[in-house]
Amino acid sequence: MDRETQQLVMDVMDGNPGALMIIQRLMYFSTWGPLLCHLKMQGLIGSRLWRVVQDDYAEDWRRFGQVQLAEMGLLEPTLSHIAAPPTWPRCN
Repeated sequence: MDRETQQLVMDVMDGNPGALMIIQRLMYFSTWGPLLCHLKMQGLIGSRLWRVVQDDYAEDWRRFGQVQLAEMGLLEPTLSHIAAPPTWPRCN
């Protein structure tokens, strides 16, 4: 993971361990980098991100991610089961 991506993760986490857990789960989406940028631009960071996923989505991070991706105009297949760990984006 490059420094810019690390900084993005830190910015969205904003020191909140619950937000980090959500970020780690959102990394299962292949478009997790743009997704994190989208969250940051919306101000969904740190404890606010945690509260929204907990309260508005009943901790269903998959549905939260899919709703956010739909807002961005990106579609991903349903993550009904997850077998592989997330992949880091390649920067050339």
